Amino acid sequence: MTQIAPTGVASPATSDPSSHLVGEPLVEVSDLHVTFHQQDRAIRAVRGVSFTVRRHSTLVIVGESGSGKSVTARSILGLVPAVNYDTAGSIRFRGEELLGKSEKQWRKIRGRGIGIVFQDPMRSLNPTIRIGTQITEGIRQSLGLSQDDALKRAVELLDLVGIPFPAERVRDYPHQLSGGMRQRVMMAIAISGKPQVLIADEPTTALDVTTQAQIMELLQSLQQELDMGLLLITHDMGVAFSYGDEIAVMYAGKIVEQAPAMTLRDRVQMPYTRGLLDSVPRLTDEPHSEFPALAGRPPDASRLPFGCSFAPRCRFVQDRCREEEPMLEGDERHRYACWFPL
Repeated sequence: MTQIAPTGVASPATSDPSSHLVGEPLVEVSDLHVTFHQQDRAIRAVRGVSFTVRRHSTLVIVGESGSGKSVTARSILGLVPAVNYDTAGSIRFRGEELLGKSEKQWRKIRGRGIGIVFQDPMRSLNPTIRIGTQITEGIRQSLGLSQDDALKRAVELLDLVGIPFPAERVRDYPHQLSGGMRQRVMMAIAISGKPQVLIADEPTTALDVTTQAQIMELLQSLQQELDMGLLLITHDMGVAFSYGDEIAVMYAGKIVEQAPAMTLRDRVQMPYTRGLLDSVPRLTDEPHSEFPALAGRPPDASRLPFGCSFAPRCRFVQDRCREEEPMLEGDERHRYACWFPL
């Protein structure tokens, strides 16, 4: 039976569910743990996460707020926004271990090896500095160009990301641009060092639907043109299925289901994944019908429940779910953590 993507938009990027992702591994995360320490609390934000970002491929990490998506993404670049925290596991970029690097060593990776687009451009861009200066700063540091050459490159980058009249826009301040244009500036900064991997952390948050689609299409275009691997962080299952080649679903700091997009769409196993899918509005819904939503809230990462973390919210919960924590099972094509898969 033929199915469509949950939002009624484009089908998943992986057109053949029998094919496996074969692009060159660029970023390999293995058994990553991130724990924050606050007074007498240990907040286990990331718990044993493993995945691979490949060239020419888009890996989407999807889940509710607080699931550990952004902490995972920022850990790849050593940008975890805290002082008192511990990391364990492995993060490798083209075979080189990143965990344990000094700040000076991280700076050689950021921008040139791995770029990142943050979710709120107004908080990422300096409101007192012209956007041309903010772009050229990264270019000069990454590529060693002169000020004049860096400015020319900044104009080229603004043109590449679709900003009209780029030679004039380089003199603008962030507040003079729309939200979509500011996000395009952030994308220009992220690709200024010609990275091999681009991390997009909720890049369409707070943008209108039309602008969201434009930004996502631009990301795909840049990925193809610059020959990059893409790690996309989102809470939107519709975005995940429309643009992802592979999808990893996170809950309470762990990946609970992972598969190529079409495999996951056709054979969901984890009740949490099913809950996210059921929460996506559909074009076929009756007008003014009640907005679907997952019942309950994610657990406190400092006081995780025994057994499966999703058990308190799961419609299919059984005694074993409350007593034993399921591990990811299955093969490389489809893994899920559930004692009683759908």
